[in-house]
Amino acid sequence: MSWKAGRISRLRKLWIIAAVVAALCIAVVTWRMLRRGPSGMGTRVPEDHGAVESYPDLPKILAMPASADRGRKLFFDINGSQCGNCHVIAGRGTDFGPDLSQIGRKFSKADILDNILHPSKSIVPGYETYVLRTKSEPARPGEIYVGFLVKKSVAEVVLKDQQRQLIHIPARAVESLAAQTISAMPEGLLANLDKQKVADLLEYLATRR
Repeated sequence: MSWKAGRISRLRKLWIIAAVVAALCIAVVTWRMLRRGPSGMGTRVPEDHGAVESYPDLPKILAMPASADRGRKLFFDINGSQCGNCHVIAGRGTDFGPDLSQIGRKFSKADILDNILHPSKSIVPGYETYVLRTKSEPARPGEIYVGFLVKKSVAEVVLKDQQRQLIHIPARAVESLAAQTISAMPEGLLANLDKQKVADLLEYLATRR
């Protein structure tokens, strides 16, 4: 094979790898949305229903009278915000994303709302999504894994995937490992909640100290 042909072949492989990585990143977000059910697939509630993201004056939501008790129920409601499907508060919930038991000590109510609306704006250290590609072998092509980085040493790399399973990859088998700038938490999580429910949810989170 000529040098030029070999170069074209390699560029084609790199393009394919890039396409696969992009598809996997999209798949991660899609998987998170599918867990919310059909109503979570980007559905927007009409403005007259009080959808948060159609409401231009978010500060008014922050000033609304709210109930932390209603917010607690909404947090863990599988048909509500479903926050408990990915987060833990006081030992209850699912240990996938950051523990929110003391989130009220770290962030103001406005910051909590901003983080929910723009999850990729500020990703908590340790919860960045990584894409790992293994080296190709004569009888086996390289594989791609996506997850949180749990451990990286001279012996191995450990990722935690969407099912919270640990994936152990020998360091010698790793070809590349790169952090992504897109959060595993999708945008639009408040799209199906009215303003009062959002205010209640924020009240509950802000009182977690």
